[in-house]
Amino acid sequence: AVPPEVQSVRDLTPELVVEAAVRCLRVVRPALGTPLSPLLPPGISARFRLASDLAAACQELGFGGDVGYQTFLYSSEHDTRRLLLFLVEKLPRDESERGAEPPGKSGALLRAIGARIQEQLGTPWVPPACRTPRLQRLQGTGCLHPFVTCPLVLPQSGGPPELQEYFGGAAAPPVPAQPPHPVRTPPALLETHMAQLSARHDWEAEWGGPGLASRLPPQRLRARLRALEPLRQACPPRPQGPPSGP
Repeated sequence: AVPPEVQSVRDLTPELVVEAAVRCLRVVRPALGTPLSPLLPPGISARFRLASDLAAACQELGFGGDVGYQTFLYSSEHDTRRLLLFLVEKLPRDESERGAEPPGKSGALLRAIGARIQEQLGTPWVPPACRTPRLQRLQGTGCLHPFVTCPLVLPQSGGPPELQEYFGGAAAPPVPAQPPHPVRTPPALLETHMAQLSARHDWEAEWGGPGLASRLPPQRLRARLRALEPLRQACPPRPQGPPSGP
């Protein structure tokens, strides 16, 4: 309770500011306010520790102003007013403003569910692979597998007769049987399809520019590009810059 001699924010003592902030945090987000004590301890080090933890909790709640241990121990009226207004605005509305809730056990169950959802929304997201096995089973993420690919051997329309005989005979394994594990088949197909799309895009960009200017058929242009690729790697282009002096 606020003492009767406190008439404005200027009259609030550090003990009252800490108690008000902790009690608001316990209502707004119990996970942040429950570990904090509403009573300011007498020791200097304990005071600094509690005030620092309280400032960190307010920042995690979304307070945008400057807040630190000095906000609670040596605060000005302006800083205290801003912090208390922020915490009061975060408080849930009264029962009369919230509307009629089902009485009895159903209303208590709805409030418990809402509090639990609010608490879960305040916790940081963790990737499924970094969660504990028990949490993975509870959240239904225990059957997820990492994205691991492997190279696939796909039939080709061109090439030497030996290659065509290999793809046409029984020696070539089907694509679903090539990955060492069935869970790697979808990632391998996605990677192969992405590589084909990227090669197709690069070829269209090359054929739409220098390809048309060369007036060569696509097959001869491909052969020329393959022949020039080792030369490009062996002799990279010289960086542009001012000419060097004599």
